[in-house]
Amino acid sequence: VMTLVDVYCIFNRARGSELVSPDDIVKACQLWIPLQLPLHLRTFNNGLMVVQAESYQDVQVIARIQALTGGKENQLGVGITVGECATSLNLPLPLAQEYLRVAEEQGLLCRDEAPEGLQFFHNFFPFISAP
Repeated sequence: VMTLVDVYCIFNRARGSELVSPDDIVKACQLWIPLQLPLHLRTFNNGLMVVQAESYQDVQVIARIQALTGGKENQLGVGITVGECATSLNLPLPLAQEYLRVAEEQGLLCRDEAPEGLQFFHNFFPFISAP
């Protein structure tokens, strides 16, 4: 997985003097699906565009994020920040933030916005039984 900005920079650095515009890169990436190439352009809800392999699944990344939090069913586990997630998974910060948001939307993580900063924890609330 690479952000489209990174793809743009690497591609143009390799070309040297004849640079390609960002619009041309986006148009080329949009042709991958009709050409049945194993890559595709994905746009997250916040507008972040990434290039990823067809085989790359959110489930795999979210499972790795859940392992980082260390929470089990009714245990909170440890909190992770966006920076810690990015470092551990070797992802750019915006992409790590997006995957944390996706996991939160799926109800797998919950957030804690404290004075120390934003942290994500394993969501153990579904496992708590009502009295």
